[in-house]
Amino acid sequence: LRAALEGAAEYLAAMRAVVPVRRELACEVSVPGTPDPERLRWLGERHAIESPVTRMLAALRGNAAGDEGADGPERSAPAGPG
Repeated sequence: LRAALEGAAEYLAAMRAVVPVRRELACEVSVPGTPDPERLRWLGERHAIESPVTRMLAALRGNAAGDEGADGPERSAPAGPG
């Protein structure tokens, strides 16, 4: 990793000028709750991150294989937030 970062030093310096890293950001921590698997699947589909969402739901359920979400086999996603 170190060698890769050192090799990319010039690119990283240019990147900081083009896309500065925000150092201050308002953040709110929410109270943990029960995941909404259908909403998570919908968000995964919307943002093209279905595979990571499926793995996260499987991990929450304790299924390391990633075959199922938190409430069972894949189901079609809802139309979106109400």
